[in-house]
Amino acid sequence: MGSGKRRSPLTTGAISIHCLLRHRQVARRVAAKRLQSCALSATSAVGIREAIAAFEKAMAIDPNLASAQWNLSDLLFDRHEQLDHADELLARALANGLPDASKYVIERAIKYQRGGDPQRSLRLLESAVAAQPQDAMLHIFRGRYRVESKNCAGALEDFRAAQEIKPDDPVAFASAGLASLCLGNPADARMYFRKSLALDPNQPMLRKYLGP
Repeated sequence: MGSGKRRSPLTTGAISIHCLLRHRQVARRVAAKRLQSCALSATSAVGIREAIAAFEKAMAIDPNLASAQWNLSDLLFDRHEQLDHADELLARALANGLPDASKYVIERAIKYQRGGDPQRSLRLLESAVAAQPQDAMLHIFRGRYRVESKNCAGALEDFRAAQEIKPDDPVAFASAGLASLCLGNPADARMYFRKSLALDPNQPMLRKYLGP
């Protein structure tokens, strides 16, 4: 598992006490990363528990080690364990600059929704937006889940925030149009749809809605 890639299957071997202790005198950040490397060698049920403990210890040494936060989050999520903790760790990894973390958040939110738990999707996105408020795509996805939960005003706020962050994104304007319809404001919806079409003319559904 790398700091910016999807975790690969755990390789053979288990964590030994020697592996955990032999880096004790190494500088804190290096020690945390080496503890994480030890954790990635776990494969058995006992080894998985040792891996979880090693990831936790690595984060205790370096609380901002995004790769350890992501790896433990992904491990817990895959095992359907401590999902609240797994999501909190993912949000922390996002805040600490993990590459592709926004993508991981969105993928997980979609999985929660497909699994019948859209409220958990929304809670995850709330944490993610708080961690990275300048990420336009996180605002767009949170806005979509807000529309589904009938929070149309909150959704419109998200889509407007996305427009400010990324003013050339037609999706942000089209989404704001849908939120405006949800709020019962067709005039505003038409305005947003026109702006979206100006950025991307190849949107036949919007053209059909606006008419000739």
